[in-house]
Amino acid sequence: MPRTGAAARARIIVCVCATLIACGTPDAPAPAPDASAPDAHAPDAPDASVPDALALGPTGDFRTTAITRGGITVTDEDRPVTVGGVTTLLRVNGVLHLGADGAAWRSSVTVRDGQFIDPNTFHGSTSFESSSGASQLTLFGDPFTLEWTRTTPPEAFTLRLAGGPDSFSFERVVAPSDDTLPIVGTISVTAGAPGFFAPRIAFVSLLRDEDGSTRYIVIDDPPYDDDRALDTLPATGAAPITADLALPYDLSRTEGAIGLQRILFGTAFLAAGLVVVYDDRDGDGRLSAPLAPLDCTPALDCIRGVAPLAVAYRLGGSPELTASAWGRLLPRWSWAVPGRTADAPSATAYLSLDAQTAPVPLDLVLLVDQALLDFPPTPL
Repeated sequence: MPRTGAAARARIIVCVCATLIACGTPDAPAPAPDASAPDAHAPDAPDASVPDALALGPTGDFRTTAITRGGITVTDEDRPVTVGGVTTLLRVNGVLHLGADGAAWRSSVTVRDGQFIDPNTFHGSTSFESSSGASQLTLFGDPFTLEWTRTTPPEAFTLRLAGGPDSFSFERVVAPSDDTLPIVGTISVTAGAPGFFAPRIAFVSLLRDEDGSTRYIVIDDPPYDDDRALDTLPATGAAPITADLALPYDLSRTEGAIGLQRILFGTAFLAAGLVVVYDDRDGDGRLSAPLAPLDCTPALDCIRGVAPLAVAYRLGGSPELTASAWGRLLPRWSWAVPGRTADAPSATAYLSLDAQTAPVPLDLVLLVDQALLDFPPTPL
């Protein structure tokens, strides 16, 4: 791959379902949450005075701040939750888009004990009604009562599922003030996985050539060093890895998309990339293999792990960008979840998570069977 420049998981108590986040109807009442855990994200009291600008309901992008289901609350910050005597730290990162045209979509991931699980997206429709001081929002086919909890920027509201105690709280997304984004996570290796001759990690950027075809490149112009040796991962050669390993990494962004990373869409542009771990089989210190599943032969670099979320950058807006698979990105850098669209169920779209919420760890799992490696789609 060319570059530029000189140089089984247990299901948790909160999981995604057909509406916003749910686990279905339990057979028995859910255990009470840990009473010792402070609820710093309890919704504010409803604001009875709704300004005219909000009288037609919320529109725009809103980040998830709290979800209460089955008597258990998960927020956008780590919160201890105890079920069956087992305590885990849970938090959620999600974005809900409510369009003035009635279109709606949302992205969401849950982070459990520092590792993210359950990335998902959903597309559908929304409608809003208000009469006699009561507001109802129908979202993805489900009716909710809507309570404004803050009517000054950033506006906030809570949706309560009709006929039950479950609620979902949101706050308007605040655009980032700079071009930084944490890209951190853990590389997990299971004992028995094939060995490495020269392990490396890279942030690979999507490139669109003049003929419209796409490929990945590595950018190593300052300030980035996007292809690095993994000195903490033992090079065992042909011998398998002998112990389970968990290795942290950091490829964070410190400025906006640069040079060849930028892909133009009319007057706007975007950039997108993936984090990969590979074996530098040809020993040239650079990723020279295509980003696709391969039989790992001695002469070719071998992709061994890919983060399941993309990292994307958006600047500006245009009809061309809106119509693309990347038209649902928030401004500047964000973590992006691949999912299907409502108008083209066979197509892939990328939806942003909230970059202002606690970082989403982009964990990579190096499998024993490399043939099972799953590559996120890369539409343009």
